[in-house]
Amino acid sequence: MKGKPAFSSFVTGLGVVLLVVAAAEAVRGQQLKPPFDGPPRSLRTRQFDVKHTVLHLELDWQREQIRGRVIHRVEPFRTLHELYLDAAEMTIQQVEVSRQQAAPDPKAKQQAIPCRHRLKGEQLIITLKEPVRRGEQVTIDVRYLVHRPRRGGHFVVPDRDEPSQARVFWTQSEPEHARYWFPCYSSPNDMLTSETLVTVPEEFFVLSNGVLRRQQKLPGGRKLYHWVQRKPHVTYLISVVAGNFVAYKQQYKRGERVLPIVSYVPPGRLADAPRSFRNTPKMMQLFEQWTGTAYPWPKYAQICCDEYGGGMEHTSATTLTLDTLHDERAALDFSSEGLVAHELAHQWFGDLVTCKDWAELWLNESFATYFATLWFEFSQGRDEALWRLHQEAQSYMNEDRRRYRRPIVAWTYRRPWNMFDRHSYPKGGRVLHMLRYVVGDDGFRRGIRRYLEVNAHRTVETADFRTAMEEATGLGLTWFFRQWIYHGGHPQYQVESTYDPEQKVLRLRVRQTQKVDQLTPLFRMPVEIAITTTKGTKEYTVTVAKADEVFSFPCPERPRYVEFDPRDWILKELKFEKSLEEWIAQLESPHVMSRYRAVVALGGLRERPAARDALLRVLSGEKFWGVRQTAAEQLGRFGGTKVAQALRRAARQDKNSRVRRAALASLRRFPSKETQQVLLDAIVKDRSYYAVAQALRSLAVLDKAKAAAVAEKLLPQTSHREVVLRAAVEVLVKHRGRKAVPVLKKLLQPPVSADRKAAVLPSLGRATAGDASIVPQLARYLSDPRRKVRLAAIRALEANATATALAALRAHRGGEDRPAMVQALDDAIQKLENRSELKQLRDQVNRLQRQLQQVQEQLRKLSKK
Repeated sequence: MKGKPAFSSFVTGLGVVLLVVAAAEAVRGQQLKPPFDGPPRSLRTRQFDVKHTVLHLELDWQREQIRGRVIHRVEPFRTLHELYLDAAEMTIQQVEVSRQQAAPDPKAKQQAIPCRHRLKGEQLIITLKEPVRRGEQVTIDVRYLVHRPRRGGHFVVPDRDEPSQARVFWTQSEPEHARYWFPCYSSPNDMLTSETLVTVPEEFFVLSNGVLRRQQKLPGGRKLYHWVQRKPHVTYLISVVAGNFVAYKQQYKRGERVLPIVSYVPPGRLADAPRSFRNTPKMMQLFEQWTGTAYPWPKYAQICCDEYGGGMEHTSATTLTLDTLHDERAALDFSSEGLVAHELAHQWFGDLVTCKDWAELWLNESFATYFATLWFEFSQGRDEALWRLHQEAQSYMNEDRRRYRRPIVAWTYRRPWNMFDRHSYPKGGRVLHMLRYVVGDDGFRRGIRRYLEVNAHRTVETADFRTAMEEATGLGLTWFFRQWIYHGGHPQYQVESTYDPEQKVLRLRVRQTQKVDQLTPLFRMPVEIAITTTKGTKEYTVTVAKADEVFSFPCPERPRYVEFDPRDWILKELKFEKSLEEWIAQLESPHVMSRYRAVVALGGLRERPAARDALLRVLSGEKFWGVRQTAAEQLGRFGGTKVAQALRRAARQDKNSRVRRAALASLRRFPSKETQQVLLDAIVKDRSYYAVAQALRSLAVLDKAKAAAVAEKLLPQTSHREVVLRAAVEVLVKHRGRKAVPVLKKLLQPPVSADRKAAVLPSLGRATAGDASIVPQLARYLSDPRRKVRLAAIRALEANATATALAALRAHRGGEDRPAMVQALDDAIQKLENRSELKQLRDQVNRLQRQLQQVQEQLRKLSKK
C-alpha cells in the first residue's frame, strides 16, 4: 500500500517529463508567423489624378532639415469637399488650393479656394470652402518643414565614430516613404511628371530625375539645381541626391542617338568606378535587344552614396550603396555587375511600367532579377547564368522552408515592405526563366516587347503581362500563371528509371511528392528527358501533370545515365536514385547542372573509393568553377592522403578564388604539417581577401594557438567589407574567450569605419555571452545610421543571449520598419525567446528528473521491505 502513491508519483512525473520534452521540441521547431495573413486588400482608391508635381527643397546639414514647398497639379475624379495627401512626421506651415481657370494652360490665372488643413495620422486633410469638381485642374501648394527625417530622406553627417565623414543627402521613397519628405500621393497606382528645384551649398552637386534645366548661383554661397522629368512615373521614383561627387562619364550610341551615362562616386574613388560601371552601355544595348524597346529616359545616371542600402531605380537616376565600389583584389570574389544590371533593368520594369499595387511587386523585382541573369548569360556564358539561377532557387527555397510559403501575387500582405522578399525577387526570376522555356526565346522577346509597348508609362498588374504574352505568342497561358503566380510552392519530383532489355524500353516513373493543398497545387510542366547510351544522347519532352505517372521511351540498350530536366529550366526539388556507375557517367554530361547534381550525389557515397576518385577528377579537370567548387566541398567528407593532396593542390593552384576557398575550407578536416603550411601560405600569399579569411578559420580548427597569433597580426589589415578582420576576431574569441574582449573594445574606439564595426560587433557579443553589463554598449549600435552596423548589433545581442539583450531587441523592434532589419530583429527575438523557453523547460526537466530519482530511491527501499 505504501508503494502505490510513490509509483503513481513516478508515472505522473514521467508523463510530465515527456510532455515537457515534447513542448521543448515544439518550441524549437516554431516558425515565425508569416506576414501574409491579413484580410485581402484592394487597390487604393484615388480622389484625383496627379498630373504634375514641382518640389522646391532647401537642404540644411547643420540642422538636418528640409525646408520644402510642393505644388501638385491634380484633376479630381469626382466632386470633392476635402483633399487628402500622405504626409508624416513633418510640420505643415501653409496650404493653398486654387482652381486653374483655363486648363491646361500653365499661364492661366489661378482662382484661390479658401481652405483649412490638419494632420491626422499620416495624412494631410485639406477641407475646402468650395468643392472642386471632376475634370477641373486644381493646384495644391504646401509649404512644410522636415527635421531629421526618420524615413524617406537621410542626411549623412560626421559623427563621433567617423569625424571626417563627407556630408551627403539622399532620398529613398520605396515603398511609400515619400510621405516623410514631402506631402504627396505615395501609393504606386498613379503616374505624374515632375520637377525638382534644390538649393544647396555652392560646393555641392545635386542629382535628380530627368534633364538638368539650369544651375543658378544664389546669395550666401548657395546654388540652385533645377531638374525636369517630362515623362510620367510614380511618386516613389522621385529622387534627390546632394553632395560632393566626381563623374565617370560614358556614352551609349545607337544609330544617331547618343545617350549620356554618368556614374558619380565620392572624391578619391574614381579609379574604382570603371570596375563597377564599365559595362553599363553594353547592358543597355542587351536590354534594348531583349525588350525591343529603346531605353525610355533622357539620360542614365548612377550615384554611390554612403549609408545607403542596396540600390534604387529612380527614373534616369539610380542610387547605389557605396559598397558598389571595390578594389582589384575584391574583384576576385565580388562583382557589382549584378546590382548594376538589376537597377538598369528597372528603368524598363518598375519605371516605364510599374506595379499598381505592392501585391504585384514581382512585375518590378522579378523582371529586374531575371534581366540581370540575362546579362550574365550574355557576358559570361550559359553556365554562369544557370549557376546564378541555381543559387536564386536555393535562396527562395530557404525562405519557403524556414519562414513561409505564399503566392507570388499576394494581396494579403500586412505592410508593403512584406512583399520585398525572396518570392518577389529570386522565385519570380526563376518563373520568368520557365516562361521563356515554355514560349521559347523568340516568343518571350515578342511578349516582353508587346507588354512594354501597350503599357508604357502605365501602372500594371499581372493580367496585363499575361495578356501581352498571349497576344504575342498565340498561346493560352492561364494554366502557367495560375500555378506559378497565384499559387505557392514548387514541384517536388521523385523519379525512378527501369530498363526492360527484352522490349528495349526505358520506363521513367515520375511522382510529385509535395503536399497538395489550397496553396500548393500539382504542377503541370513540360519536362526534357535526356537518355544517354554508348551510341549517343536522345532527348524527349513529356508533360508531367499528375501525382504519379510513368513514361516509356524506346532505348536500344541500357542507358549509361538518364537526365530529368538536364538544362534545369524548372524550379523544383528532385530526387532521382541512380547507381554509382550512373552518377560517374553523368559527370560527362554537357549540362552543368547535371554535372553538379552528380557531384553532390557522389559526395554522399563516402564508402565508395570510385566516388572519391571521380570527385578527384572533377576537382582537377572540370571546366566550370562552380562544379569544381562543389567537388572541393564534397571531398571534405572523404578521408585519405590522395584527397588531402588534391585539396592542397587546388588551394594553391586553382585559378578561381572560390574554388581555392572551398579547398581551404575542406582542409580543416585534414590535420598535418603540410596542410598547416598550405593554410599559412594562403594567409600570406593569396590575392583573395576571402581566401585569406577562410584559411585563417581552417587553421583555427587545426591549431587554435597558432591561428590566434596570426589573427592578432591581421587585425590592422583592411580588406573588402573587412572579411579578414571578421575572421581574425572570430578566431581570437574562439581561442581566448572573454580575454579577447579588451582587444575587441579597442577596435571599436573612434575613429572607426562602419565595415570595421560590423566585423567586430558579433564577436564581441559572443565573447560576452551571458554578461548583461555589455548590453548598453552593444544596443547603442542599433541606432547607427549604417544598416550593416545595425544588423551586426542585432547579431551581437542575439549572441549575448541575456534577458537584457532580448529586452533591447524588443524595444528597438517597435520603431523599425526596414524589411531586412525587421526580419533580422524578428529572427533574433524569436531565437532568444525560444532559447529562454527551452531553458525554462530544461530546468523543469532537471527538477523532475531529480524528483524521479528520489521516487526511484523510495521504490528501491520499499522493494527491500
